[in-house]
Amino acid sequence: MTPAYHDSRKRKPETILEAERLLLCRDDRADSIWETLPYDSIAASPLLSGAYGSKLLRAGRLAEAGALLASAIKGLAALQLQAPLLAAMADCALLRLKTGELTEAGTLLRFLADHYERGDDGESGAVPHALAKGALLHGDPQRLDGYVAAAFERYAACRDLASYGELLLDLWTGLVVPEQLHRWEPYASRAEQMMRLQPGPAAADYPAYLLAAEQFQGGNWQEAAARLAALATAPFGSYYAHLARIWHAHAAIRAGRACPSEEWRELERAIAAHAADLELQCRWQLACHARHCFAAIPDASAADDALRRVRTLVSWLPLPPLIRSCAEAERDRQPIAAPPAPERQADSTTAGDDDTEAAGWSVRCFGRLSFERGDCRIGPIPWKRKKTRELLVYLLLQPHYEAPRERIAEALFGDVPFETIAGPLYAAVHQLRRIGRDRLGTDQAVAMKEGMIRLDETIVGYLDVEHYTTLWRVGEQLWHARDRDLAAELFEQAVPLYGELAPEIADADWLHAVREMLQERQATMLQRLVRHASDCGAIEAADAHLAEWLRLRPLQEEAHQAQIARLAGAGRREEAQAWFRKWEQLCEQELAALPLAETRRLAFGAPS
Repeated sequence: MTPAYHDSRKRKPETILEAERLLLCRDDRADSIWETLPYDSIAASPLLSGAYGSKLLRAGRLAEAGALLASAIKGLAALQLQAPLLAAMADCALLRLKTGELTEAGTLLRFLADHYERGDDGESGAVPHALAKGALLHGDPQRLDGYVAAAFERYAACRDLASYGELLLDLWTGLVVPEQLHRWEPYASRAEQMMRLQPGPAAADYPAYLLAAEQFQGGNWQEAAARLAALATAPFGSYYAHLARIWHAHAAIRAGRACPSEEWRELERAIAAHAADLELQCRWQLACHARHCFAAIPDASAADDALRRVRTLVSWLPLPPLIRSCAEAERDRQPIAAPPAPERQADSTTAGDDDTEAAGWSVRCFGRLSFERGDCRIGPIPWKRKKTRELLVYLLLQPHYEAPRERIAEALFGDVPFETIAGPLYAAVHQLRRIGRDRLGTDQAVAMKEGMIRLDETIVGYLDVEHYTTLWRVGEQLWHARDRDLAAELFEQAVPLYGELAPEIADADWLHAVREMLQERQATMLQRLVRHASDCGAIEAADAHLAEWLRLRPLQEEAHQAQIARLAGAGRREEAQAWFRKWEQLCEQELAALPLAETRRLAFGAPS
């Protein structure tokens, strides 16, 4: 498939013209032109650049594909060749989605959608295929279905089995939720018919891949591992070939079979060669998490590192299937969040030498600041300087537990010249380092380098605020992706973690905004749990969540509206009206305002 790089000076224009003719006529011989056509001949033709860029995209050579597609788009636009131009733009959009360049992808997708809606986007199935991936990203299932159906029809019309099959694989590996796959089974049957009619070498066995994906998504690990193993040498595109290998290793691990070290390292090297493909990297880190989480001797620290990388990748590429997989990994994480340590007295106040090799500490900031590891709990720490404790909490709440020293100084000491508070700040860092050595068993608890102050990440095996935030963020993404059951499950895990944040430093000005943000998230989760429980008919759960919501936010009108609506909906109209009057009085006393008209309507009904 790699084009020839020799004899470029002898290339003839008619060679390019013949290659372009084969492409435009969809001649079956077009697939063989890349083996003999010099690379500079390809680069000299926008049409060939677009076609070969598309081929490189499916081969996983994203950097080369991106350069050729960008060149093709410019050249095809100048030549006003609209159909191949839009096809190249669709491939470029798919590439940008893979690499997490969502702004660039969004620009391309909006342009493609405009032409698609007008019906002048040509016959390429790549256009609706790319739009379907964009609809997945933006949570638009109705448009997604229409785009997918159109892409199937276009791929079938031009007998493009490879693209047709990859769209099937997209569906079965996450483009739609598993419960909706039955609607697309007729298209899978059509693929089998296309394969039987395909001339030449045997095509990739797409139906076999679909069956393997169903077993993997359903958690049937033994069956999934067996089916995925059979796909190891099948001629799928790069992404799906590597995904089959990742899923095979993942399924085998979940089935209780350890992956041999050399085989794992070889797979690791293969995946590392595709570092730009964020979706593939996310799938790989999920497999790494499973390897450490479900090992005979679980490695909590390594599992957390893998899960942290998954969260980062999902934040860059928030596709619903990746969000769901991250949520499932969060659930798997629970049993190993605080791994057992050598038995010791519960009132231990220092970490022994053998602790230095153990997993990180379980750190809690909701409620009083505490450090635990197995049966070892750090007792009261003698904070000689109040700012030392405040520095520790501040770093724990930052991404990667680090921040610029000037920002830290401003938060802890106020808006004063850095030179005037440099001494107290360095003193706080020094004491924190000593506490790390004496109490946490590490000589490098905190470091200062290149203007940054950072906490040693290996100290923290689990941080309650971090875990709470992850559950909230992934749950919100799932909620907006309309996977409400799994979102509610994550919210149920997050809500009990909440409490007063670091009450020991309650007067720290910078902490007020953080507390307000966390309280807003807690209220939002409770609101969603009330709605979900009500929709599921879980009346007691809805009432419990609503009571907690009202306790947390007694002046939030939406909470009172929900309470009034529940009373009125249960036929307890008088109680609903009594609640409204109580809320009306509270509004007058605390807010110097009146309830919204909508709240009154919920209590008394629409005026006649």
